Amino acid sequence: MEKEKRIGEWKELMIKEFTDIFNKDKNMYLSNFTGLKSEEMNELRRSLESSSAKYIVVKNSIAKVVLENAGLSDLVKMLNGGIGITLGGKDPINTAKTLARFGKGHTSLKTLGGYLDGELIDATRIKYIASLPSRQELIAKTVYVIKAPLSGFVGVLSNTLKKFVYVVQAIKEKQGG
Repeated sequence: MEKEKRIGEWKELMIKEFTDIFNKDKNMYLSNFTGLKSEEMNELRRSLESSSAKYIVVKNSIAKVVLENAGLSDLVKMLNGGIGITLGGKDPINTAKTLARFGKGHTSLKTLGGYLDGELIDATRIKYIASLPSRQELIAKTVYVIKAPLSGFVGVLSNTLKKFVYVVQAIKEKQGG
């Protein structure tokens, strides 16, 4: 009886800890890691550090309680087998990209769905998010789009000035000067 009480206390502590983690970072991706070796799991965790994301493994029964309490019963349906939860971190888009890159090289990791910016998303949506350009790429493209017409305008002005100088030079030569 004492052992069952300790197990119940342990589960309550785990539920509280996972609830606290979830309340701090509501963006998450669920994935099935069945077949991943421990060194591959560590590699995944290291690759997620750049966006301060975390990959955690929680017992499905504990994840079920926390997700149901958070009103995410659609995610509970995905809890089957070895489930890992990737917390989105500072840059959930970069986190999705990292998961997609890792999944290409490690077919054992299967992204199932998640919760991003208050919305439930499926694996297809996560793949789409992972295909979007990064913030830095978008900034570079925007600067290029802004710069291109200005560069063209400067080129036109430069050519006009060159032609004007040639015309003045020609007039000067024609007048004998």
